[in-house]
Amino acid sequence: MSFTSAKYDEYVAPLTSKYVKHLLNAVATNSNSDRDEELLDVGSGTGCAIKICKERGYTYVGVDNDASMVKLITDSGEAAFTHDCASLPINWTGRFHSVISNFGAIFSTSFETSIEEMARCCHIGGAISLSCWAGPEKCEVFHLFGGALEIVTGTRPNKGRVPVETVENTMKQCAGLSDVKREEVCEYLETSSKDWLWMRFTETSNKLREIIEGLSEDDRRRVKEIVFENIEKIGEVVEGVGYRFPVTAYVVSAKKEMK
Repeated sequence: MSFTSAKYDEYVAPLTSKYVKHLLNAVATNSNSDRDEELLDVGSGTGCAIKICKERGYTYVGVDNDASMVKLITDSGEAAFTHDCASLPINWTGRFHSVISNFGAIFSTSFETSIEEMARCCHIGGAISLSCWAGPEKCEVFHLFGGALEIVTGTRPNKGRVPVETVENTMKQCAGLSDVKREEVCEYLETSSKDWLWMRFTETSNKLREIIEGLSEDDRRRVKEIVFENIEKIGEVVEGVGYRFPVTAYVVSAKKEMK
C-alpha cells in the first residue's frame, strides 16, 4: 500500500466508507439466505466497513495485505488477517455467507484471480459484491491533477482504472457465480479546503507525489493554480463543510451457486 493507515483514515475512508451500504444491499438482494452470518471484507483497510456490517447483523472478518491496517482492526477486537486478496487461505473455501470488496480487489495485480478467490470463499447460496470507480466524466475530482499536469507538462499520468465492463465480464466468467448485476451509485467527496484536497491526493499516491516533487518550482506552482481554479469550477460550496464533489461508482454483485 502506498500510504499509511493514518493517511488512509484521514483522506480515503471518509469517502469510500459511504459505498459500503450499497455493497451490503447488493449481497442481501442476491443471497438465497435470510440469515446474516459471517461476512468477509476483502481489502478491508482499517475497517471502515465494520460499523455498518455489525449494524446489519453480520459477524465481520477483514483481510488486507497491509499488516499495520489489519492490526488496527484486531486491536479493536474484530477479526482480521493479513493476506493478499489473490491468495486467500484454502480453509476459507465456502466459509462466508457474503464476501465484499470495497475498492480493494480492483487494485490487485491479479484482479481476475482475486474475483475467483472471493467466489471460492463464499458458500453456496451466498453472494459477493465489489465496487469500482466510474470514468472521468462521472468522477471529475479524481482527474483534477491529471488534467493540470497535462496542461503544464504535456503528459497525463495513467490512473489504471479497471472499467466496470471488465469487472462484470470477469464475474460472469467465474465458475460458481450467476445473476451478475450492476448498480450505479453516487456519493460525495467532501473537503474542508482546497489545500486539504491537494494533500488528499499527493499524500495517498506515491506516483503523483513523485511527479509533483520532480517538477520545477514554477511548474509545481502552476499545477497547483490550475487544480485550485478547477476546484472552483466543479466543486459545490457547502456552508460549514467547504467543497463537495459528486463521485460515481459501480457496485457489481453475483450469487454463488452450484457449479
